[in-house]
Amino acid sequence: MIRTVYFFALVAICHIATAQAPHLPTPKEYFGFAIGDDYNLATYTQTEAYFRKLAASDRVKLVDIGLTEEGRHQLMLIVTSPENHKKLDRYKEISTKLARAEGVSEEQAKAVYGVDSD
Repeated sequence: MIRTVYFFALVAICHIATAQAPHLPTPKEYFGFAIGDDYNLATYTQTEAYFRKLAASDRVKLVDIGLTEEGRHQLMLIVTSPENHKKLDRYKEISTKLARAEGVSEEQAKAVYGVDSD
């Protein structure tokens, strides 16, 4: 399940990052095959190098989220507009508050997402 989520997240992130910054290589250009092609799988080292290359874009922030069971750095890409990158701390605060549901009423939670209270 985690690999499936990782796969779809990688495809989406790479598509968004390269669509917004054409000078960055697509996964197919970089790896030599499309993500998801039969009998082709990028290695950890290849994926890490590609993530670092994508991080050259002003739309991408590379974050180390800890070590894997094998002791490798697990990297995450945050892909958004340069304006939103400046607000990441605020978005993290909102996300944490909603995830824990501490001191947040249903109306307040809906207001954050722009949902009408019925």
